[in-house]
Amino acid sequence: MLSIIRQHSHKAFFVFTAAFWVTSVLIVQFYAELSTNRITQEEQQNLRREAALIRSKIESAIYEDVYIAGSLATVLRVSTSTVIDNWDSVASDLIQKSTHIRNIGIAPNNVISLVYPLEGNEAAIGLDFRSAPEQYAAVMKAKESGDVYLDGPIELVQGGQALIARYPIFLDYPINQKYWGSTSIVLNFADILQESNIRDLKNANFAIQRTTVGGVVDVFLGSEEVFESPDELLPVFLPNNQWLIAVKSTAGLSDLAKLERNITQFFGYTGALILYISVFLLYRAYQLAHKASLKDELTHLPNRRYLFNQLEQRMRPSKRKTGFALLNIDLNEFKQINDQFGHEAGDALLKHIAQLTNNILKGTDFIARVGGDEFLIVLDSSYTELAANERAKALKQHIENRPLHWKGSAITPSISIGVVVYYPDIPTTQEELLHTADHNMYIQKEAHKNNSQIPHYLQGHII
Repeated sequence: MLSIIRQHSHKAFFVFTAAFWVTSVLIVQFYAELSTNRITQEEQQNLRREAALIRSKIESAIYEDVYIAGSLATVLRVSTSTVIDNWDSVASDLIQKSTHIRNIGIAPNNVISLVYPLEGNEAAIGLDFRSAPEQYAAVMKAKESGDVYLDGPIELVQGGQALIARYPIFLDYPINQKYWGSTSIVLNFADILQESNIRDLKNANFAIQRTTVGGVVDVFLGSEEVFESPDELLPVFLPNNQWLIAVKSTAGLSDLAKLERNITQFFGYTGALILYISVFLLYRAYQLAHKASLKDELTHLPNRRYLFNQLEQRMRPSKRKTGFALLNIDLNEFKQINDQFGHEAGDALLKHIAQLTNNILKGTDFIARVGGDEFLIVLDSSYTELAANERAKALKQHIENRPLHWKGSAITPSISIGVVVYYPDIPTTQEELLHTADHNMYIQKEAHKNNSQIPHYLQGHII
């Protein structure tokens, strides 16, 4: 009955919350739309012009240096030895003529042998592209096309992020049957972006995506969400590659429209929020009171009511595919402990056992105090008899090996545990499950009494 009332109250409050805020938002958004529609068209036109300018700057910056570096590929095709013998001067002259080239390398047989400048790029020497699958795929792409291929942006071996233009070198150009290796130029990706002014784009979010050599679409700059509903999509044409720029306007209203909208929103949402908070606080107070009714006051564990609610949920056929174990725990000689040390010590022992047990429970397992010195544990993680008995044995050892130190004495707890496993495919009621666990516990308790010659609580309790 309590479960039904709680579910109905949650549903009613959820429906109220949804209806309240949906209505408020719809009214406010209606008036906001009247203001935004007047300026949307103009903002989109400006945005298109800015995006087109950014696209052209990126293309021109990349093509400028790619064409300059093409001269190196041409010389290598004619005479590889000339380039290798005069590497520093050739590479230095090329970088000086370029704008964004940060370093150059050549890779006979796809193994990097020369890099300029060498300082700071030593890690790249000796890199076999075949050991770097992504870069090797790009090298093979250039080889197959017989022309320069722009790869990246990628993370470099020597550190940093850059674009790499890869040129295949064939000694029999243009027949392209005698493959010698490749040369690569590394372009400073950050400088290209900065000069394009893409990060200075106002009142808009932007993103750039590429298609990798492996055919994977990758958004490498900005958020993927921009591509979900962009205001503008612009292709960026690159050497044997293509990017796609997406731009979405975030422009707000005019200053006057913003003021009018903010005043409406302020008074409307403030009044709605005050009313909603008042209702929420009343509902929260009810929830806290209800939660307190499901907790044991002494040990702060769940109580009998909470346990029964949980068992009811777990034993619903539609909610359960695997079984669970139920452990009934009862303290041995608890009355003697209360008589010997007092009820304050007994309460401390109950809290001690509750804490010890909680420390070793897993996942959704939980322990509840159902009265006096009796506890029940639900083990979701143990749903076979073997596993449940092993857990019960470990729990018994864990508790009985950790005495409670009480005013100069050590009170060693002793417990009896009754174990029962619930199987979803075997019809069982909650009462039958609890009775079986209780019955098995008393069997253990009788065995303890028959085997004990002196009260367990007196064994070695003096420190």
